[in-house]
Amino acid sequence: MVAHEVSAESSFYVTAPLIWPLILGLRALQVDDTAVLARVGLGAEALKNPDTRLPTRQALSLLQAAIEVSGDENLGLKLSQLYEAGVFTVLDYLAHSSATLREAIDRMCRYERIHQNGWRTTLRVEATKATLGQDVLLPFVPPPQVAENSLANLLMIGRNLTGRPLTPIEVWFKHAKPRDTREHERVFGCPIRFSAETDALIFDRGWLDLPLSNANPALAETLERHARDLLDKLARGDSLSDRVRRQLSALLPDGSIGLDRIARELDMSARTLQRRLNDEGTSLKELLEQLRIELSLRYLAEPTLGIEDVALLLGFSDSRAFRRAFKRWKSMSPTQHRRRAAS
Repeated sequence: MVAHEVSAESSFYVTAPLIWPLILGLRALQVDDTAVLARVGLGAEALKNPDTRLPTRQALSLLQAAIEVSGDENLGLKLSQLYEAGVFTVLDYLAHSSATLREAIDRMCRYERIHQNGWRTTLRVEATKATLGQDVLLPFVPPPQVAENSLANLLMIGRNLTGRPLTPIEVWFKHAKPRDTREHERVFGCPIRFSAETDALIFDRGWLDLPLSNANPALAETLERHARDLLDKLARGDSLSDRVRRQLSALLPDGSIGLDRIARELDMSARTLQRRLNDEGTSLKELLEQLRIELSLRYLAEPTLGIEDVALLLGFSDSRAFRRAFKRWKSMSPTQHRRRAAS
């Protein structure tokens, strides 16, 4: 392995414009935001700067601290109800200047990496319904309040954009059903499925054609150029290794981790990808092994995950292949590691 090994988590970020609404929401709910910030060693001033980027793990620690200080497990849902147009800066303004809800959604999906890169939002359209889903790309499981806040925010934005009291057909959450779902039912107003395969809003396809009252094609074109510039700036700030690690994190559970697949995701040839990683002193094989070692230790610390589960999450063909690899990495079996860690 290269000497300058970097954690797979280090390339995931959240920008201040996504975090500052949390602080404003806490104040509106009369929760002590100073105590929340102190728990994670952050100051409010840094979060007022739209150029501030936090590691995703730290941003999620801030949300967890807010839940603990407020004592409210439904905090994510309640914060979404305080949404005001423009709070998410350029992405928000770009959506509001779009002609239809579909155009707004397409732009939010296309440019969401301006503010975060740990989740990927996708729109799937069928004959009578549409699904706005969110895939987690992080190498760890975020708190359930993140998905609750995110989907509720998307619904609130849709209502704000169209000026209509939109109600989804159904809402899906990957996390288990909480003891009390009254707040979920109040916010979404539709059937809610927990322990689902993904986090998603399912709604009538007709929503996509709804016109937006603030449509402004000229402004949208200007804002889209600005959004493209911001994405280009982010891409230049990332090393190729960072981008490859993110792709590997997203594709590992599917086992789709070959050089050709990663190259396609990064819009380059396999030969170019290989050469540029070599220029950075690494390779796809090294990055994959680094990521698997790091994730294996984290997954094995979760008692609910069996060895077979861990093997699948890491993209191994079966548990035997994972056991052989782990013994090569740590000179012991996964089961022995678990026993040692427990003791």
